Amino acid sequence: MQEAVRDGRLPERRLLNYKKLLAEAAHAKRREETARKKQLRSVERKKNPVRKKQYKAE
Repeated sequence: MQEAVRDGRLPERRLLNYKKLLAEAAHAKRREETARKKQLRSVERKKNPVRKKQYKAE
């Protein structure tokens, strides 16, 4: 792509916009993965709630 910009076949602005779109897509994917993991943890907690130990008074 850099060669296309140097040759004048591709305006530099279009290349910059393309790179920006790639970065935005990667960010959106990371956010989706984070939300999915959070949801899975929530489901697991509901299945296996943490039980607090009850201490006997001595």
